[in-house]
Amino acid sequence: MSDNAAHNPIDAVIQRLSERFPTVPVERITAIVDEQLQSFEGARVTDFIPVLVEHETHDILRKEAVPAPISEATAAAAISAPQGDDNRPDPSEVERSREHTGLLLGDLDN
Repeated sequence: MSDNAAHNPIDAVIQRLSERFPTVPVERITAIVDEQLQSFEGARVTDFIPVLVEHETHDILRKEAVPAPISEATAAAAISAPQGDDNRPDPSEVERSREHTGLLLGDLDN
């Protein structure tokens, strides 16, 4: 499945979830993924469907099974990974600061 998973994002989702929930049969994971995919049928924007399907399926599986623990090496790598430039403002905050906020939201110039 790993070669095919590289070409099909849904297969990659199933593979990741089966690794995260090793006690759940792959058939069950596939059935949940298929069910979630059906909810997006007819969607105009399809770029994020695999991400949304993975998120929803993960939430369902968390209710049904205990996820596999994250290894110490994976946890250490996540902690030591660079998180980006902390001095850079969040783009949404920059955009929000350009808008008139009013007195209730802290704009005392009114």
